[in-house]
Amino acid sequence: MKKKEERKKWKGLKNGFLLLGFIALLIASSQTVRAEEINWQKAAEIAKRYVTLPQDTGMKAKEKGRKNKTGSPYYIYNDVRGQGFVIVSGDDQMGEVLGYSKEGSLDTLNANPCVKLLLSGYRQTFEVLKEGKVKVQSHTRTGLYSKTVAPMMKSKWGQSYPFNAKTGYDYSGCVATAVAQMMYYHQWPAQGQGKNEYVVTYYQAKKSADFSQSHYDWANMLPDYRYLVQATPAQIDAVALLMNDVGVASFMQYTPSASGTQGVFAYQALQKHFEYSAAYVTKAVEGPGRFAEILRQELLNGCPVYLEGRPAGSASGHAWVTDGFDENGLFHMNFGWEGQGDAYYSLTNLNVSQTGSEFQGKPLAFNRAITAILAHPNNGKYPEIERGLLETSPQLMFNEGGFLSLKEASGKLFDPSQPVTVEMNSFVNRGKPFRGDIGVAVYDEAGNLKQVVYSDDHQQGGFTERLYGGEQKGWVLIILSIRLRKSVSVLPVLKTAITVSSLYVQPGRMMVHGMISCR
Repeated sequence: MKKKEERKKWKGLKNGFLLLGFIALLIASSQTVRAEEINWQKAAEIAKRYVTLPQDTGMKAKEKGRKNKTGSPYYIYNDVRGQGFVIVSGDDQMGEVLGYSKEGSLDTLNANPCVKLLLSGYRQTFEVLKEGKVKVQSHTRTGLYSKTVAPMMKSKWGQSYPFNAKTGYDYSGCVATAVAQMMYYHQWPAQGQGKNEYVVTYYQAKKSADFSQSHYDWANMLPDYRYLVQATPAQIDAVALLMNDVGVASFMQYTPSASGTQGVFAYQALQKHFEYSAAYVTKAVEGPGRFAEILRQELLNGCPVYLEGRPAGSASGHAWVTDGFDENGLFHMNFGWEGQGDAYYSLTNLNVSQTGSEFQGKPLAFNRAITAILAHPNNGKYPEIERGLLETSPQLMFNEGGFLSLKEASGKLFDPSQPVTVEMNSFVNRGKPFRGDIGVAVYDEAGNLKQVVYSDDHQQGGFTERLYGGEQKGWVLIILSIRLRKSVSVLPVLKTAITVSSLYVQPGRMMVHGMISCR
């Protein structure tokens, strides 16, 4: 309990000091994880725990192993009875299993974009691990979770008819589908609020809606519209109205091939038009372990979570919902593809980080781009969202050109007994204005706070006093370099011969926006 309180204490503004990032020190004597690739034969053995395989699978696995010595990023096995599938990892650093389901099958050639996005991320992680450019952080491999959440949402909605029936376009959009499914789960609100109007760029056509005139007929919405013969006109109209309103509220851009918008617009729409409290959280902001912890807590609170991600090198991405997690920490995903590919998948296996002081070097793009929208109906049935995650709290984050580096570090190492200059710039405050100082906090590998390091402006009233003469307002780009020249002498002397320790730097805040479009 004490550790949790300590972390919350430094989460945001405390005594005029806002933590922008953290430096995690990996004690030199800590155990290293031995990497081991999983071959075809081993993968088949793991798969048998989840699905029923053909009798000759073992023999075929041996043959494939003889022909292919390089291994595979992952191995996909479908149950011979059509009762599920499993994705076995190609490297035990990523965990043994990356995904599984107890129903359906997985066809990678025809998989929905969200599944392809995750598989692409797994493949990228495997290649980077294989090259030895990264290390796996300790919370990648977790123990069993005593509390789990079974999939909460029963809906298997999609983007074509009847979901697009009132949009006037081909696809409702994955952002709208994800948000609408969350709202359907909560059966909230009964009626919308306000209006919105904008231009659909592709068609140069105005689109508008008066949400206060919309009464959402939750009782007439079906969890599954795949068999339309069972749906009445009222049941079709009910879901079509909801999907259209969410799209208009989120400034959905419709095209013949796909529909998309920015997730931040959906986040704003939930609060402005649909009576939800919401928080916009990114994996790069919170760090992989903390991000997964936030998702698990939201699910334990009974709230499905909107997720979006973008593949490497792409300005657009995909949106879906997580609505449960198992004892191994895998999250259940509802992809908004009428049930196709819905299963448990790993997010934390993407938890690899670059070593050394080169934050200005690019981390894994897929890892950076995962964003969540936490949404609680304002109906008094759910606990409040953690205050430090809300936009009303100070929220510093790096923009795409930002960097944080250690100037005196020699390669990948530094001497903890000597002063270290931390330099960072190009960040904005996305939340509440604040007056005070900024800096970094030093943690050990277990996540224990070891030292707080203020900026060089601390004695003169802090960073905001020097730069602004008072408060630092929201959304102001800070491009000046902030330097902290402090001694980071917090490590215990384990042996007299040990004078340096490995170090990695992670950003405390990274602003990532982009179009989320799919069909």
